[in-house]
Amino acid sequence: MSLRPLFTESELATAFTLLLPRDAAARTAERWFAMMSDDIDDDGNYVAEQDDWRPPPASQVNVMVTSGASKSAQTTGGYERLHNQSIAERANFLVHLSHFHLHLVMLVSKNACDRIAAFLEYDVAKVEGVTDQMKLIVNVMGVPSD
Repeated sequence: MSLRPLFTESELATAFTLLLPRDAAARTAERWFAMMSDDIDDDGNYVAEQDDWRPPPASQVNVMVTSGASKSAQTTGGYERLHNQSIAERANFLVHLSHFHLHLVMLVSKNACDRIAAFLEYDVAKVEGVTDQMKLIVNVMGVPSD
């Protein structure tokens, strides 16, 4: 078994600021890391076994862009429903690990994106598609006000 570091609490908190106010993002990342404590290495990284991850269902992160339209497209993965959720409801959604987390962390930095793309064995086209989709989802969801 080969565990690979995927992201730190700081990177997760930064990713969560795309969907939560800064303080709520930090608290949610801290809560997430506490819940996942068995999967945190000595350097503070969330680690995972590559074989435990399978491609997400097509509906998990699925955004349609109408040909020739602007990138203010509609999401079809259901994430737009989170737009009207309270901060607490959104934080509760974010504490459940999924490909959504990995894809969201890919938006934090090129280093994080490259690390997760290598782990998930994404080629350049897949990385571009996933990050474009996540940017659209983040845009649709927005950050709720305190």
